Amino acid sequence: MDKSKKLGQEPAFPFTEEVIGDNSIRYTIVSPGINKRFYTACAVIQGMMSSGKIPILSDISGIVSYSYYIADELIRQENL
Repeated sequence: MDKSKKLGQEPAFPFTEEVIGDNSIRYTIVSPGINKRFYTACAVIQGMMSSGKIPILSDISGIVSYSYYIADELIRQENL
């Protein structure tokens, strides 16, 4: 991993697609997708909410912060 990049900011599902337009001109479409940190935090929140142990109306900002904390640790462990 490139150490100059911030941890988890690399794309989770990047793709590049070449499209042939008018007059046989090729266009390249590049989509970085969402970053790994956001994708992982979403999965953590989904798991926490589906467990039924966290009330829906609890401190949402705290849940989000904690999910990013867990996501950061998962990404750190992945890069060991």
